[in-house]
Amino acid sequence: CFFFQAEDGIRDFCLSRGLGDVYKRQVYDVHLWRECPMLTMCDLCNQVVKISELNEHLIDECEKRKLNRKCPRCKESVLASEYQDHVEEMACIPAKSLNIANRCPLCHSDIPPGKQGWQVHLLEDGCPNNERN
Repeated sequence: CFFFQAEDGIRDFCLSRGLGDVYKRQVYDVHLWRECPMLTMCDLCNQVVKISELNEHLIDECEKRKLNRKCPRCKESVLASEYQDHVEEMACIPAKSLNIANRCPLCHSDIPPGKQGWQVHLLEDGCPNNERN
């Protein structure tokens, strides 16, 4: 799997292991929905989203986004029911600028910046908390 820049923004394009270069649409859709290690299912709304955009989805886009709040320290999505304890404990890792590091919402580790950082973390190294590895 990898991302490429298109005129209308970033589009997903997946070259799955073992499927070859030409995909039947149905096989490709199943791969994205069930197997692609760059994607995950939102636990709240069951929508398949890019792991790199999961926090934004949970805070801004999810139909159940009111159940989440953004931590001012780590900038990650936290369940509203756990938010106060999360903020008071200050145990989370402070967020770094995006030109310094991305933060994986699955393992909460800082990874190299940009699309390349996501590719290395999710495809080459394999996020330890990614069920699709």
